[in-house]
Amino acid sequence: MVEKSKALEKLYYEYTHLPLGGKKVRCPYWSNRQRILLTGPFKGKGTPKQILQATIKSAQEHHLDLSKLSAGDIRKFMEHHRIGVDCSGFVYHMADALEKERGSKGIEDSIQGVKGKGVRKVNAFSLTNDQNSFIIKTVKDVKVGDFIRLNGGKHIAIILRVKRNQDSIPLEVTYSHSGRLSAVTGVHTARFFVKDLKTGLNGQKWFEKTRKDYDFLKTSFLEKDGDGIRRLKIWV
Repeated sequence: MVEKSKALEKLYYEYTHLPLGGKKVRCPYWSNRQRILLTGPFKGKGTPKQILQATIKSAQEHHLDLSKLSAGDIRKFMEHHRIGVDCSGFVYHMADALEKERGSKGIEDSIQGVKGKGVRKVNAFSLTNDQNSFIIKTVKDVKVGDFIRLNGGKHIAIILRVKRNQDSIPLEVTYSHSGRLSAVTGVHTARFFVKDLKTGLNGQKWFEKTRKDYDFLKTSFLEKDGDGIRRLKIWV
């Protein structure tokens, strides 16, 4: 049995299948660098529709025919022109879609530090700090929509699917995120096998690698700084 959400699956598909130039293009990673005034459309917080519109507009401004480019070259064009989504923008929109699927208006009014300011003010720490979320101590209790907090709150992923046995014990967890340090950059999925039900992220068999082929978890997981599986308090 695989636990999943139609809303999350749909939005993830839209981020990874942007219809550009007759191809399906996976959304690149982009995060604004305010200190050196490097900013992109929608500040790295765009929805698939916004990212699509920004790419088409930029291509028109540069008199570029996207139909003549490969999907990989379109991604390079987007990256060059700072078009993409960062980890918190992606997870915010995913969590917002899940909350709406559950019958709510969304998560904006429930996130301390973000309420009334919109997605452009959100970051990984604001979604995963103790004001807005709590830690799930053991992977046995993991659910679709839970966050994976890494790098001391500087990076975030969202759990997309949980494969369970007939007793509802989790066997495999698929998470999605928009990353720049992982071997696959931009929006993508990765997974881990559940090996120890009594621990959180530690003790599981991870498959994701960094761009330098190191174990992604070992280079990113800072348990003493609050990293781990976390759940929004509105989802208690």
